[in-house]
Amino acid sequence: MSAEFEAFWAAACKAVPGLTGPYKTKLLTSNREVGEHLLERIIAGKKKGTISLPWLHGREPGAAPAAGQLIIYVDVDQKPRALVRQAKPEFVAYSDVTDAHTAVEGEGSAARFVDTWRKIHEPHYTHMLAAAGLTLGPDTPLAVERFEILYPRV
Repeated sequence: MSAEFEAFWAAACKAVPGLTGPYKTKLLTSNREVGEHLLERIIAGKKKGTISLPWLHGREPGAAPAAGQLIIYVDVDQKPRALVRQAKPEFVAYSDVTDAHTAVEGEGSAARFVDTWRKIHEPHYTHMLAAAGLTLGPDTPLAVERFEILYPRV
């Protein structure tokens, strides 16, 4: 663990009584501008989750979402920015995603509405799956990963 992660974790433990590890790290996107925007929304308490591709979880050890899991979201420079605790994930087919699922994007985000969410995420998911030799379709499973921001606190 780098000194920067150690300092971040120590500050989080001081701010959140009873906090214990382990935690995993996660990058939301490799696009710097989008990543910063998403991290700012998480830290502000607006973005309450994300929707991921379970087909890709098996390709990354420890990537599968789980209730109670601690996640430190990092920026594109791999610097720790936000610590969240994951709720129990909900699994749903791509064609069954509704506004209730995309609401995790949060207040003020056009992506909280399923039609806009699809326009934004379909190209992203298509690209990610193609790199793994997979294809996005109506039955593609998704994991709705809701979380609670723990540190920094809003």
